[in-house]
Amino acid sequence: KAAAATTSHFMIASYSRSHLGQTGDGHFSPIAAYHEPTDMVLIMDTARFKYPPHWIPLPLLVEAMQKLDQGTGKARGYMKLSRASGDGSPSSSILFVLTLRKGFDDSALRVIRRFFASVRAEKQRNEEKTPTPPPRGSEEKSTEDSSEMGIPDVTLPECETCSKQGRELSAYVSCFFSTVPPELLAAVSTVVHEFRVDFGDIPVRQKYQDTVKELLTDIRALPIFPHVAIAVRNQRHRLKDILRAAHGVELLTVLLLAAPVQDLSACGTRVDSLMRLSEESASELVRNEIKALRNQLWTVFRPRGTNNRINAEN
Repeated sequence: KAAAATTSHFMIASYSRSHLGQTGDGHFSPIAAYHEPTDMVLIMDTARFKYPPHWIPLPLLVEAMQKLDQGTGKARGYMKLSRASGDGSPSSSILFVLTLRKGFDDSALRVIRRFFASVRAEKQRNEEKTPTPPPRGSEEKSTEDSSEMGIPDVTLPECETCSKQGRELSAYVSCFFSTVPPELLAAVSTVVHEFRVDFGDIPVRQKYQDTVKELLTDIRALPIFPHVAIAVRNQRHRLKDILRAAHGVELLTVLLLAAPVQDLSACGTRVDSLMRLSEESASELVRNEIKALRNQLWTVFRPRGTNNRINAEN
């Protein structure tokens, strides 16, 4: 009743179609409305080619949600989704999103959660320790043409390569991409790639096109972007899957800034202040995109027992 009365949060039912006399079995659909006099709910069926939106008695839906899922041996149920609030993060991103589709399962979820938990714990243990040099061997040689993979041919200004901060940042970026689990890299993508949006082939609202172009331009203008492009070029074999997505290097730049693991002890250097500086120097459009992706990452992958709110300690 509460979910149907507002647009700030939503209820998604997981139920057995067969219990409703429909074809198939397990299914997810949102609850659009509740009619109290008849105790009926409106199912906005997500497979509209089979069934249009339809009303069913609430007790019948409850029974359908209690049917066992043959894959897990557990009852079905429902989930409640709400817009992000309270931390200033936008509720959605413009271009960069989580995509938990191909090959993503409980095992991948556990790997990413363990990674975030281990980084968080290691950070707390090493707050007062002196940084050690980053591990070698994170770069790799490849005969693949980086230009064909969408990697821009960039060079770092001399002042960035010779300064201590520049060397530390380059080392951290390279280590980050060689340390994060492949499951995390596979969990992010772009709207353009996921929905096969091609600005040249299908009509997309001009305002959205212009916003995406502005976002990409602003990302490429970040001081950290050349560091990312060079690290990606050196590790393009490991990162080849994510580079298949449109704007893969820009995606990896936002992931680097969004991932709540900005002090990897394994990478041997503290770059919290440098990373924060990189984010603070970004345009409002880029900062909002970073916050949106960070919110998605932490909401889905936060270690068990930690607060759902993202803050400096995450």
